[in-house]
Amino acid sequence: MINWQIIIISGGLSANTPNCEIRNEDRTYICKFIRNIFPRLFYGNYNLKCEHCDIRIFSPQTFPHENSLISLNVSESGIQYITSAAFSNLGNIQYLYLQNNKIMNISKGAFSGLRQVYQLQLENNLIVDLVPGFLNDLEANSIVLDNNKITVLPDNAFEGVLTLLTLSLKNNNIRKLHKDTFAGLDSLEYLELQNNLICHLPLGLFKDLRTLRVLNLADNKITTFSLGTFSGLSELNSLILANNSIKVFDGTELLPFQHLTKLDISGNNIYYLDSQGIHINAPSIRFLHIEENIYSCSLLINILQYFKSKGIEVVSNRGRYYVQNINGIACIENIITESVPFDFFLKKVHEETRNQKNYC
Repeated sequence: MINWQIIIISGGLSANTPNCEIRNEDRTYICKFIRNIFPRLFYGNYNLKCEHCDIRIFSPQTFPHENSLISLNVSESGIQYITSAAFSNLGNIQYLYLQNNKIMNISKGAFSGLRQVYQLQLENNLIVDLVPGFLNDLEANSIVLDNNKITVLPDNAFEGVLTLLTLSLKNNNIRKLHKDTFAGLDSLEYLELQNNLICHLPLGLFKDLRTLRVLNLADNKITTFSLGTFSGLSELNSLILANNSIKVFDGTELLPFQHLTKLDISGNNIYYLDSQGIHINAPSIRFLHIEENIYSCSLLINILQYFKSKGIEVVSNRGRYYVQNINGIACIENIITESVPFDFFLKKVHEETRNQKNYC
């Protein structure tokens, strides 16, 4: 049986009256119809979830008194702006849910003083620009900025953050990064940049990410790499480059990696793949995704034979077993000397498959 206690903030309890219900079983306050300022209550080390709230600006005055809350959920609360030191009275917070608002601007030092944040959820907002220093004086395990409107990651965008292990920037409109974009993220282990509009990775971009383990750049517009693009990523284990526009991959891009075990270059319209170059430059690779590219069958046979001899498992998430293929990877008999759209290539594969003559 759930034990509820209703605290009326002001006046009598009626429709849209600000009130907080205490749900002791899961140590949660459900506060409804809060307008800009939370009531002065003893919250203890509970969770707080705001429902039907309207908090346009989150500032130190939004929570004007210290408390011991461990979780604050103000998603879908109409927040548009977060000021400096906005959470200064919430020093015990471990989970901060700010997703599904209308946040356009986060001030420098907005999360200053927070030392034990496990999750900071900022996805599904309207953020276009990241103010350098907005994470100043914050320690966090994970920050999620997915599904915003971010177009540029400026120099020193994340400066001042004390600790951060996971940063997710998926599904934005990021077109441009600067060489010092990730300065200060020397504890980062997971970086998610997939499904953006990135076409160029400037030299020096990853120089500060010496502890990074996973880098996901899938579903962008990358075509080529400069020698040294990935310098600094000596500890990387997994590199995901799927669904970009890479046409030639000779493996020299992989030279900085010392511990890379997984590489995904599927879906890139690659017509020239140097299997020996991949192994020489990254001999630690054990799992490789190369499907959905443009292969002649003779080249594909050589590629698969070589990787098999080196103990590298070629993994395919999407097997095309009903057309001409090797282990589900489509190929054509003709020698390919240039990249073509994958749909056009697949049409040719189907034509060759239909034209094959089988004799009994």
